[in-house]
Amino acid sequence: MISYSIDTARSCNHALPTYVSTDDREIARISVDYGARVIDRPPELATDESPIISTLRHFVTVLDSKNDRPDMIVLLQPTSPLRKPWTIDRAIDAFADHFSDYDSLMPLVRLDGKIGYIKEDKYYPSAPEGARRQDIRALYKECGTVFIYKADLIRRGILNGERIFPFIIQNREEAIDIDASEDLAEAELYMRSRNE
Repeated sequence: MISYSIDTARSCNHALPTYVSTDDREIARISVDYGARVIDRPPELATDESPIISTLRHFVTVLDSKNDRPDMIVLLQPTSPLRKPWTIDRAIDAFADHFSDYDSLMPLVRLDGKIGYIKEDKYYPSAPEGARRQDIRALYKECGTVFIYKADLIRRGILNGERIFPFIIQNREEAIDIDASEDLAEAELYMRSRNE
């Protein structure tokens, strides 16, 4: 899956260097084969419990030590392989245009319909009783399409900051995060239809 993210990053109009942070030799080999530079990630930052801020902070520290001090970090998670290069370009342009106003850019996808939550085996709707769907405030959830962070915040151990730019992903296909087998099946369906 890493190859999709590398190919997409390298296809963007923004000529940004593409890096992969990993402790896995096979992923490192594939990454180099696809044209990415590899940063060796310490094993303690490569567990399922490792917070992303620690990995990003290590990444920025390595770049800083090579006198390559970025202003922003564009994170493309390999679990979102269906993003398009022009979506990344739009995100970078939007964040750069508002760089002084925001700390980070968060990809969001709209949740349609009436939603709520369950607590102690009871359902609590988020909308008032009897509310019409068109009158309900739009709600959004994070997706993994493209994240952008100010590098200075990462250096201080802060991920999103308080001023988050809401970047709406309109295309459901690009918003797919592969976190479970059903997500993979959905992504494969989109890929098959795209290839046909």
